[in-house]
Amino acid sequence: GIDGVVKPLNGTAAGVCARTLEQHYTPRTKDSPFETQRIVYTMGLNSVLATPILVNGKKFVGCIIICMEKEDAFREVDRILINDIAAMLGANIYCKRMRQSSDRSNKVAREMLHSMIPAKVIEKIECFWDVKSEEY
Repeated sequence: GIDGVVKPLNGTAAGVCARTLEQHYTPRTKDSPFETQRIVYTMGLNSVLATPILVNGKKFVGCIIICMEKEDAFREVDRILINDIAAMLGANIYCKRMRQSSDRSNKVAREMLHSMIPAKVIEKIECFWDVKSEEY
């Protein structure tokens, strides 16, 4: 949450997304079972689309929530587009996590290499390493 504030998902459209791993569409917030959406209705927003951001298609990491003034504002094509955007965000998060994991593994490998192989040997094989890589 903002400034480290964690808000519960129970009783929200985001909570439904987290539980079902599927979009939740509220075409008319006035009749929503969620208090947060009824509050949004008092602000003049009449439809809400909540789309989960998933990593590996199965781990909920967040939610895109879009509100519109018009009732039943999101057509099927809109929902598909937002779902695709969420999928791309999830893939990006996955790639960043994989990169961090790879960087940690490379660091450990470098430390092990330096602890087990004499510096003179490392100097002789450095010419075979990728120029873009960090020093091993």
